[in-house]
Amino acid sequence: MILAFSDIKLVKDRCFSKKVNKVMVFEEEELRNSWRFGRFTILHYIPAFLSSSSGRDAAFNDLQLYKAMLKYLEVDRELAESALATLSRHLWYLAPQTVLFALFSDKVSEDHKSRMACRLLTLDRKESPILGVPKFPVLTAETELCDLITEDSWDFFAVINSDPLPWLTKRVSEWESYADYNKVKAFVSTVKVVNDCADRAVALATDYYKVLPKDTKMRKLIFQVVEENRKTFPDSSKRTLSKQ
Repeated sequence: MILAFSDIKLVKDRCFSKKVNKVMVFEEEELRNSWRFGRFTILHYIPAFLSSSSGRDAAFNDLQLYKAMLKYLEVDRELAESALATLSRHLWYLAPQTVLFALFSDKVSEDHKSRMACRLLTLDRKESPILGVPKFPVLTAETELCDLITEDSWDFFAVINSDPLPWLTKRVSEWESYADYNKVKAFVSTVKVVNDCADRAVALATDYYKVLPKDTKMRKLIFQVVEENRKTFPDSSKRTLSKQ
């Protein structure tokens, strides 16, 4: 906010001028770094954050952000390299199994969806999915969504119990006339793709596990009580919590 109003005299005098008593002091290096981060935040971080919860757009958004950071190397190499290093550890939705979310995104053109479908149809379909941590792809400025599809991509449809062949072999403009396509689109549109809640839940469970009694029977009883409590109070609304 200070940077946004830095051209106003009062803000200049109070924060940047050395001729008056300042409420807040910004040295030259601090000011430069603030402008660097402020520019990055407005151009890239805020748009990415606001769109991060969209499941069906996750693959498209992540690839676009990665490419934007590659271009940003020309603007601020240090900041862009730091962002790329972070992104490289979180390419979950560009893995072969989840990149197919893009088939249901309104941001992806029909032409590119068609190329993704054609690519997938050329690959063999495995008898059963192989579960586990996915292998992250290597990305470049030329990488496109269809380049990220492998045989493992079929696992996506196997896991959600979907048979895409009836609509996947048709024109993209016809896909929405198939019930299975709309069912999968509804799933990827509502699936939680932000990991914060899951990370907190894992941390909470881990901490709780450390303080549980060592007795196996007692632990089972505690778990049963917790399960029953969740059934009775499925959410934290006032109406639910007022139940007796």
